[in-house]
Amino acid sequence: MFGLIYIACSAPEISFSVETLDFGTIVFSTDMPNGGYNPLELKITNEGTKDVDISITDFDTAHLCLAGFESFPIELDPISSDSSYSLMVSVCDYIEEDGERDDLLEGAIQIEYGKLSRSIPWSFTPTLDLSDDTGS
Repeated sequence: MFGLIYIACSAPEISFSVETLDFGTIVFSTDMPNGGYNPLELKITNEGTKDVDISITDFDTAHLCLAGFESFPIELDPISSDSSYSLMVSVCDYIEEDGERDDLLEGAIQIEYGKLSRSIPWSFTPTLDLSDDTGS
């Protein structure tokens, strides 16, 4: 029983700026902006008193981009007490061949810190807005 109390008291105190990343409807008929479509900030804050190692162990590179990173899993620099790490997550693609257009796509980013982990769900709907197409 005392072991459980020790683990609970020594767990990193991490907070996340958002519970989910909802990118909304993404129109893919325009060129992708630098950094991807509809970038959203995911801020990770160390509210504890000790440095915390952060790892992103699962990230859907087929659909999302993470500014500054191309391969996963990744180890971020340790976050010191009362400090934050900001990640810019954006939509980069959908898999048209799998019939994903016009359907809600969902997944989760898996983040580990200490011996704990957290899933941050994400979602978006890919579409093509062809209303400006004159047919010529």
